[in-house]
Amino acid sequence: MPRNINVNNILLTGVPRSGTTWASHVLGLSPGTTLVHEPDNEINNLQGFWAKHQLHRMPYVTAEMNMRPYTNFWRLLFNGRGFPKNVHLNTLYLLVMDLSRNLIGKDVFFRYMTDTYLLRGIQNKATEVTENTNTQQQKAQPTNIIKSVHAGLSLSYIDAHFHPQIILVFRHPASVVSSYLRLNMPDRDRKVYLQVQLVDDYLSPYLPMIRELHEPLAFMGLQVAIFYYVWEQQLKSHTHWISVSHEDLCENPVERYQELYTKLNLVWCKSVEDYLCQHNRQGSGFEINRVASKEINKWKGEL
Repeated sequence: MPRNINVNNILLTGVPRSGTTWASHVLGLSPGTTLVHEPDNEINNLQGFWAKHQLHRMPYVTAEMNMRPYTNFWRLLFNGRGFPKNVHLNTLYLLVMDLSRNLIGKDVFFRYMTDTYLLRGIQNKATEVTENTNTQQQKAQPTNIIKSVHAGLSLSYIDAHFHPQIILVFRHPASVVSSYLRLNMPDRDRKVYLQVQLVDDYLSPYLPMIRELHEPLAFMGLQVAIFYYVWEQQLKSHTHWISVSHEDLCENPVERYQELYTKLNLVWCKSVEDYLCQHNRQGSGFEINRVASKEINKWKGEL
């Protein structure tokens, strides 16, 4: 493990519907941890809205880019100063600023439909946060577990600035797409391939094939493929990142999560095993309940 990893900060990511919510809830059961769920989902969180204003909903940001609002936002989170999406304070801010979910959703749509947003200047609308923190306060902080399915293309940036332990959750693409269809998810195709820098760095050899796509199902698969391809390339130079398979976790949840706890130096307790057993039952939609063994090949009966 590299010396500069901040073991008190864990960032868990994957594509939407890859099992990240389940994984984050299980890790968040460890004593001394604080779980923050999707703080950069700007439709639900004002902090995320300001941080990503004029950025893509799933922004591609590299370590070399100067994104001050985005940096300030993640500094707040890793210092334990972000607030959950559903707290009354967040709702009040949205009302005061007349920012309904519908208006923010339209803003998100505009941003991902334009391919020049990375070339624009970004105004600093985030609260400035000092980088000087008290050492004793840092030691007293719990382990922050931040779960996000929107930060997956910004991992090199976040890693370079804050050095969290990054966990990537991979799930069979067919299972992901099957879930998109079942739930009719808006995040199933955010047209991440329109981001100029992402094309320059990774996608330019594949543009002729991308231009040939027409079916909605193909674009769902494309989005998953882009995330997985970028991660596979980045893992070669970021060997300290941890990758896990959703299917492996489902095959033997208790054993696999114990192994992950060990890698993360988290405290395993009986309540974690009880949680896994209690939720190993039929569920639907966005529920955590799941019959783990049936999740592995579920897509074969749906697609």
